[in-house]
Amino acid sequence: MRFISHGDYLLPLYFPVYLVQHVYIWSYERGAVNPDGILRLPGRLLDIVVFAISNNVVFGYFYVLTCLAIAFLAFLWFARKFLDVTRPGTGVLASLLFALNPIFLGNISKIGLVLAVSMLPIALTALKLAVANKRLSYVLLCVLALNISLLHPFTFSVNLLVVGVYAVYLARRNKPFLQDNWLKLAGLAIVTLCLNAYCILPLVSMGTLDKTALSDTATTTTVDYHSLVDVANTGDLITGLSLSKGVLKDYEFFGQLTWPFYFLGVFGFYVLLFSLYIRVERRAKPDDRQRFVLALGVFLVLVVLATASYLRADLLIKFLIDLPGGWMFRSPLKWQLYLPIVLCMALATALKYVRGGWHVKGLYVAFLATLVLMNAYLCLQIYQRLLKPRTVTTFAALLNTDMAYKNMLFVDSGECTGRAIDHPEEATELNEVLISKTVQVKHQPAGLVDSVNLGQYDFVMGCRGTLEPKLLTDQYAFKVADTFAGNAYQLYRNTKPTSYVGAVTQVFTLQTATQVGGKYALSARSLNEPFTFITGDANNLPTTGLTDMFDNLAPSNIQNGEVRNAVRPIASNSQQIVVGEGPTVYMTTKQHTIQFSSAPTPGAMPITANQPIPITAQSDAPFAVTFRDPSYTYANTIINGSLENGLWQQKVGDCNNYDNKANLSMSLNKNTKTNGKQSLELVAGVHIACTSPPDITVTPGGQYILHFDYQANKGRYAGYNASFDDAGHTSVSERLPDTKGQWTQYTTIVNVPKGARQLRFTVYAYPNKATGATGKARYDNFSLTHIPPIVSRFFIVSGKQNTAAAPTIRFAKINPTKTMVSVSGAQDPFYLTTKESYNPLWRLSRSSDAPSGPKGLLALAPAVGDHVRLNNAMNGWHIDPQKLCGGTNACTHRADGTYDMSFVMEFTPQHWFYVGALISLATAAGSIVIIGYGLRRNVERRRK
Repeated sequence: MRFISHGDYLLPLYFPVYLVQHVYIWSYERGAVNPDGILRLPGRLLDIVVFAISNNVVFGYFYVLTCLAIAFLAFLWFARKFLDVTRPGTGVLASLLFALNPIFLGNISKIGLVLAVSMLPIALTALKLAVANKRLSYVLLCVLALNISLLHPFTFSVNLLVVGVYAVYLARRNKPFLQDNWLKLAGLAIVTLCLNAYCILPLVSMGTLDKTALSDTATTTTVDYHSLVDVANTGDLITGLSLSKGVLKDYEFFGQLTWPFYFLGVFGFYVLLFSLYIRVERRAKPDDRQRFVLALGVFLVLVVLATASYLRADLLIKFLIDLPGGWMFRSPLKWQLYLPIVLCMALATALKYVRGGWHVKGLYVAFLATLVLMNAYLCLQIYQRLLKPRTVTTFAALLNTDMAYKNMLFVDSGECTGRAIDHPEEATELNEVLISKTVQVKHQPAGLVDSVNLGQYDFVMGCRGTLEPKLLTDQYAFKVADTFAGNAYQLYRNTKPTSYVGAVTQVFTLQTATQVGGKYALSARSLNEPFTFITGDANNLPTTGLTDMFDNLAPSNIQNGEVRNAVRPIASNSQQIVVGEGPTVYMTTKQHTIQFSSAPTPGAMPITANQPIPITAQSDAPFAVTFRDPSYTYANTIINGSLENGLWQQKVGDCNNYDNKANLSMSLNKNTKTNGKQSLELVAGVHIACTSPPDITVTPGGQYILHFDYQANKGRYAGYNASFDDAGHTSVSERLPDTKGQWTQYTTIVNVPKGARQLRFTVYAYPNKATGATGKARYDNFSLTHIPPIVSRFFIVSGKQNTAAAPTIRFAKINPTKTMVSVSGAQDPFYLTTKESYNPLWRLSRSSDAPSGPKGLLALAPAVGDHVRLNNAMNGWHIDPQKLCGGTNACTHRADGTYDMSFVMEFTPQHWFYVGALISLATAAGSIVIIGYGLRRNVERRRK
């Protein structure tokens, strides 16, 4: 399978997937709302047709070339009709510079943004002609241009604002036209709303355009849009003026040898432009002088906004972000996209007053020379990275793997990030393959994998050493399915997968989603129950509390040769202690105290695995839990853990040595620390700075508490890796969050793989790749403490186990937003579970309640069941058959007392898309008829 792809320019390899992305308001592949696809529908109607009749390579070329051609033609029309440029060569030159400037070419992998920005000249010209010619048909063209600019909410908002300001200006200067046509304009506004009903109705039903709804993480996360302002900017005025950027680049604007030519081209353009204007300024009309000054002023404002740090423009942008819908302004770099309009507008205005002959021809040649100097290297990059067709090779086996309507968890890590940076072609191919399949992909950092119920995923994928085999194979039921890129990526398949829609009679409540793998193993092996959980408040639904008595341990929990913890049961009803598999332990209970030991003590009761022990406990009265094992010393196995005796290594390590241009440093900082007199400071400008203590001897299969303090500011610059010498070279790594300059404690449980006897612990400082600046991370107070195997073994189960049998579930997935579900043999209350991502707008209703015929588009069936979030991220409903079916004919009552019932599970905004699409199509058809009738009358009048 051949494809062209780079950066954000990712197209499904197959047409059906591309079509689905544009006609459904929910994306199954991302498991998230999909307003982008609906909004982009008008701008991609022709693209959809081309993709349908060709392959993805032909379509890829068509998409790039048509967008650039439209940009050229849009500005050519703008120059002739708006700027009143009469000389053809001037319009062509300005339009060529507009379509092929470095900003547009640098964003060609996001060519939709270029197309959306190109709609502004069309909209402005259409408004001007509507008033000048007193023809409202031009207003329809303006509306169409604004609709196409919905390819991105940012471009639509900016285009709408500029067009609105210009419309007010025209209205004030042409009041008679407004007074004579206000009724027609009002009707036109109504028609415009009706034409856009296809997107307005579903978006209103969702209540937001916020892209936090597009999150592809396996757990609920909060998006900090402010942080992107500090990253996605040009960094300085020189970079902004050079029409380039140093961050978030799809292509290089210049190389080591070509940068003088690039800057000569850009700043040569400025010299020519301003020299030209100075020469013609006296001959220019007042309106054109004002237009040039306005273009210059807007140009400077846009450069400042793109720079963000200059004149504290970042404060303004962050203020905009805090406004409703302000998330769309989160990237200052998007303001760069409007620089070509004002520059080429100023150029066309100035060239109007150049006399013909060799003067104007010489200027044409000079400006074309700057165009070549600016774009030569960039065009070469575009050809090599985007336009050269490629074939799926590295992940060909993954492309052929059956993943239809399955789900996958991709484990992100520093190794994956580094691999993607060093081998971008691999990352592109992997993305292409995954988006071409109907597989729902969620992401989770490697250090937080055990906060996810992996049993609900069909596949787990990650990079070498980041997938812990003990967790995947011992606690869950995964096995290696395939490896890719020389074993750089591993794919694990769940050998006991759950269905896309299922049912369970028991759901657990967890206080926090930590060490979920141990809880899963307890449920599956000791309690013989499928593991599905709710965190926090269960909304008074029937659940079973599950509390790990030694969850969230830290070095402070080790006191006087024993491990201590405070436990608060989840509920105050019947409680029982359940101990997982392992050696026999001995338990002593007192009021508000439970003591475990590895050896017999006076009065202690021996506890065997999976033996439930009833206890009396109250959720509002925490009690103390201790575990004593004299064979453990609880010593810190990291030598010189607080670095009081100096650095571990005298020279900073280079953990990403891809060339000879490292910029790294390491030192001891005496000014800021958390323990002792100094801390470790790592700084990385290029490559990754790292250092390690001497290798640590560990016990195979043992549990360790890893703890340290760290400090990072304005970025995720800190991280660690713990790698073992087992046969699989297992490693655990985490790139740590920004602490905003505050010292923060980090603690985790490290499980040593079987067969491992040595651990290498490494800490990092990552460079600020987004801005090219250095990244700094400080560390102090390291400890690695060997503890008995108590984490994920000692539990309190609150409430009685539900031994009722779950009903039989069958389902048929109609489309990404609708699934038909049949339930057989339901008697007791149960939870209907799905692997679909949770969203409050998903609705479960009885099939018998669904309106039929046209009424089905105008009304929704009543919702049934209590909608809940299961496993941190998935949909679920609690259903009581007796309550739902009693006294109605909506269910089939069997002779054995059970019920059969059928449901529709649907994402309700899709219903409003159908309603809106009908309104939009009817309005469009009516508009075409009226316009056709008007054209026919005009033709008849001309004949007469």
